[in-house]
Amino acid sequence: MTRRIAMTFVWAAALLAGCATPPDRVDTASLTDCREIGSEVARIKQQRSAAEEKKDGAWKQVIPFVVVGQYIEGKQDVETADKRLSTLDDQAAAQGCSS
Repeated sequence: MTRRIAMTFVWAAALLAGCATPPDRVDTASLTDCREIGSEVARIKQQRSAAEEKKDGAWKQVIPFVVVGQYIEGKQDVETADKRLSTLDDQAAAQGCSS
């Protein structure tokens, strides 16, 4: 019986993580000046910070599968933000933008 409950929690967490709303995306190739890149970097950093808070605050949830789902979603959002920031940093460097 305990194994069945554990599997229910795992499936619920996977379902919650799958329902995550993807962050707004801007095609980095369309960013042509340093001001636009800087604005996008600031926006992504704000999203990353919110994702970190979600991930770190997951333990506050009462229902275990919600904790797991929220942690996974926050972790995925942080990883996505880090990849986007890396791409933007590369583009800024290629265009000679100052940080």
